[in-house]
Amino acid sequence: VFWMLLLSYFAFVFGFLALTMVSIVVFRRRKGGATGKLYHESVAEVLVNVTQLAWLSVNFISIVLHLGFEDREDEQTPGYARGWVYLCSGEKDKCNETFDALLLVVRIGFGLTIAIWILSCCYLLWLWITPPRFVAQ
Repeated sequence: VFWMLLLSYFAFVFGFLALTMVSIVVFRRRKGGATGKLYHESVAEVLVNVTQLAWLSVNFISIVLHLGFEDREDEQTPGYARGWVYLCSGEKDKCNETFDALLLVVRIGFGLTIAIWILSCCYLLWLWITPPRFVAQ
């Protein structure tokens, strides 16, 4: 049954649902949550949440890019998915322009996400090196 999640329409739906749920969590925990406030580590929690949201967002754009706009030959597309996969309806040049633009967005997005992750790791290392600020630690 799980192979159905790999089909384009199901991937769009479940990718959008995951992106929506993670966005809600990041919004609700934008101040670090209870544990972040208690241990004075709210910035670290926000950075981790933003990294997760950025990665998921760029992956969702990548799903749209590859399943919707990538030019495929008929031999590369399975028979059951030939009518589902190619969502770009128009001139081939316009679809290729859209594909190139979205590919640039995905590359920049993954680069920014990795930069946020490196920044998060550096900040967590700094927190680990600094002496504890909580009496019970």
